[in-house]
Amino acid sequence: MTENALEKVSVDAFLESDRLNQMMKVAQQFHKAGCFGGDVKNAEQAFVKIQAGAEMGMPPMASMNSLYIVNGKITIWGSAMTKKIREAGWL
Repeated sequence: MTENALEKVSVDAFLESDRLNQMMKVAQQFHKAGCFGGDVKNAEQAFVKIQAGAEMGMPPMASMNSLYIVNGKITIWGSAMTKKIREAGWL
């Protein structure tokens, strides 16, 4: 799915059972790989980062690399923040 196609999917679509199961499997593998920093303590937190990114139009890998859990909240960081600001029309 391209990034533009992902943005056109409604948030409700991310709550479908098949989609949730797929995302949880991806989250489990991402957590198991251990490549995404210390903010992800379990597969459920990886899942939340993937879901938050999907709601912002980000694919799973970008979500894991650009979103962080800080004090229990999802925070966008680095070039992803710059990209979102530019997409909103700011320079």
